[in-house]
Amino acid sequence: MAQVTCRRRESLLLICTTYDTPQGRPLTLSEGFAVATKTNGRHCGKREERAALPNRVELAIRMSVMVTFSVETDLDIANGSRGEITKIVLDERETGFTPTAPIVELAYPPAYILVKMKRTKAVQLAGLEKNVLPLVPLERTFTITHGKGQKSMKRRQLPITPAYSFTDYQSQGQTIANSLIDIAFNVYAALSRGCGQGNVRLLRDFDEIC
Repeated sequence: MAQVTCRRRESLLLICTTYDTPQGRPLTLSEGFAVATKTNGRHCGKREERAALPNRVELAIRMSVMVTFSVETDLDIANGSRGEITKIVLDERETGFTPTAPIVELAYPPAYILVKMKRTKAVQLAGLEKNVLPLVPLERTFTITHGKGQKSMKRRQLPITPAYSFTDYQSQGQTIANSLIDIAFNVYAALSRGCGQGNVRLLRDFDEIC
């Protein structure tokens, strides 16, 4: 969806692959394979909390995104919060950037991005528009099985994902102006997030109950 939208707008799409390092150095080939084949750690212990930091993030100006980590819950910057990217500031080590290419693979996560949140309790920051907040990459530690033992890895990535569509679970706690809903899933959670009957469209028919 992000690539289709960027082609239509003729805008640049940046691909941000996660930056994983053991003890601050680049991964070896075997370590990279161990990371790539590691099972999802969302429901494991604290040391395995890396699932919300995705392997790959697509970035573009005006892209709709969703936060995947509870960064500042008191300011409504939490898992499920939505917004739109207004600016992308690259890491100072980024040397392979080619602005004329339609898609660019980044070597490092950006230094930060600016996101105009749908809602936030944060005060307006100096020099920024209302509801525009900076998001920086997060770092989380996890372990892999490598050789005959365990090895600690550090993952650095932006805690976001494109948000052109999302699950009913992620919609909880939000108020959504316009929605297109698949009623094959949790109907109540999805329908109760909308602003009214006139702003909801259903993907499939249903039998009315008299």
